[in-house]
Amino acid sequence: MATSSTPRRILIVYTGSRGDWQPYVVAGTILREAGYEVHLCGPGDAAGMAADHDLPFQRVRQSILRNWPDKFSDAISHEKMPTVPVRSDRDEMIAERKALYDLFSTFKPELVLTAFMTLIEVSIFSEIFDDIPFVNFALQTPAGRDWNMASINLPRLLKPLNWQLNMFMMSMILKMQRKELDCIPEVLPPELRKSMPKKITTQPWLEHWSEQAVFPNLVAQSTVINGDDWGKHYKTVVSLGPLMLAPSSQSGHEFGSDQMQQMEDFLAQGDAPVYIGFGSMKVFTPKYMTLLCARALHLTGLRGVICAGWAGIDLQHVEGEADELELTEYINRNVLFMPKSPHGLLFPRCQAIVHHGGAGTMNASVRSGKPTIIIPILLDQYDHSRKINEMGIGKGLKHLRHQTPSTIAAAINECINSQSIRTKAEEVGSAMRREEEQAPVKLTQFIQDYFRDYVDGGRFKSIMRDARERRAQQCCKC
Repeated sequence: MATSSTPRRILIVYTGSRGDWQPYVVAGTILREAGYEVHLCGPGDAAGMAADHDLPFQRVRQSILRNWPDKFSDAISHEKMPTVPVRSDRDEMIAERKALYDLFSTFKPELVLTAFMTLIEVSIFSEIFDDIPFVNFALQTPAGRDWNMASINLPRLLKPLNWQLNMFMMSMILKMQRKELDCIPEVLPPELRKSMPKKITTQPWLEHWSEQAVFPNLVAQSTVINGDDWGKHYKTVVSLGPLMLAPSSQSGHEFGSDQMQQMEDFLAQGDAPVYIGFGSMKVFTPKYMTLLCARALHLTGLRGVICAGWAGIDLQHVEGEADELELTEYINRNVLFMPKSPHGLLFPRCQAIVHHGGAGTMNASVRSGKPTIIIPILLDQYDHSRKINEMGIGKGLKHLRHQTPSTIAAAINECINSQSIRTKAEEVGSAMRREEEQAPVKLTQFIQDYFRDYVDGGRFKSIMRDARERRAQQCCKC
């Protein structure tokens, strides 16, 4: 607990899409209630969720959807390594760096919690401002042997290669961010420019978000999902559990509030539906995704809720198909299309949940206690698909490009008709909900301990400065 008369200041920096934002908003709420002064900053489209929970927010990044080129979508749709997108809007990049610099200058954080994708930038501002301590706070387990960021699903025997792939992908992500990071000196006053790191490398990721991490880091993921070997490779990780907004708090535009009554009416009109949605995965074409989902549901004969997400799934894309009349009649009687949906309110009232396996959506589906069907597309989604199978709480399928309406329908029917899957899903969901109740205590205790062990005694600054000296000596030897 923050006990001094002046609240200690914590800045939370993040990016991503809705599922990524939730843990940071929940963490901000928990820490504010514990007596800390909290300020959030992230992409502009995350402002509404922060405002809904009365948390101060500063836009310091653009929506990732704006920087999602068609080539990237095409690559991940066909299970190929994507070309890393690089921004070109220099004026906006400078304005974003200026906003973050101003926030560091005026808010004067004593501790920063940062997402993986913002960690390098935060590490630079940390060094500029005399090594302000920061903690990596992610939804995924750190880069290691279990999964890779290259969207390559390796066989189990080749899992050790994940580390090499992660090192390669870190260098590619740094290349993607280079133009943004190169804007930082332009927003600094002359006296601070000399504090810029001499060389920007992937080292902060290794020190804060990897199997080799030397600092404690936070993960908003469940130990129930990760199993008993959680600490085998990740000795510095503190798992907080799923950190999701309470169902009663899932309101507002980001949760489809304008369709909430329509959803309630639909749920009351018949049997529990099957949910299908792919969140922030912008893949294939809206028509392809609409037909895949609608035809899969039609084959099951079940009611369903289909979430449009970034894939743009919509009833209009059925037009012109040979089965248009049959599909349209079925959809009108049995399917609700929603642009966005409140997972916490909807998932527990479904028979099964079909999705891409993003960390946030997986937390919500497993927490609901209903069978989960994951159709992975990239990154940690492959690992999540594997874990669903290992736990016996649903079906983890192969990449989306391998799926047809028949394979998806078969997975849905198997989950719904299997007593063992349904029972196990409820057991795991119940365990996750119990774990979730401990999250506020675990987070506040972690922050209290981190201030004591790394901030107040200067340990963070000492470790960082020693590490820079070692790197400088190694460079001199080269």
